Amino acid sequence: MTKTDKKTTWMVTHVDELPVERLEGIKITRVLEGTAFDNIGCEYVVLERGQSLDSHVHEEAHSFILVLSGSGIVELEGIVMSIREGSLVYVPAGVPHAFRTVDDSIVMYGFQSPPIIKNPANVDIVFERTGAQGKLTQR
Repeated sequence: MTKTDKKTTWMVTHVDELPVERLEGIKITRVLEGTAFDNIGCEYVVLERGQSLDSHVHEEAHSFILVLSGSGIVELEGIVMSIREGSLVYVPAGVPHAFRTVDDSIVMYGFQSPPIIKNPANVDIVFERTGAQGKLTQR
């Protein structure tokens, strides 16, 4: 018999069975929601063809991104690079970064520590151009 943390609400699921939210219009699914991983965030992110996520920083979180499919552009501290399936992107806390699609959509996992989304009203995303905090909405 195993001990299960009270915070855990699922042990096996499919990403399509989890609630979809929007972060500045970008489709995200918080995959660790309902688990005991309080100090790690993980989102399944889909940027559709033509979408972009403007330059922003995470003031506290270090991020690691794995591109699952598609291709596009990442900008890190003003340096523009192509990304595609299998690309790995590390973004230290406080480093400005942006994503945009070109011909394909991009599907990726974003991992952070601490989580960038503590709750829908507390999102560790600050946009460089406006200084505004990122907004999370239900789909």
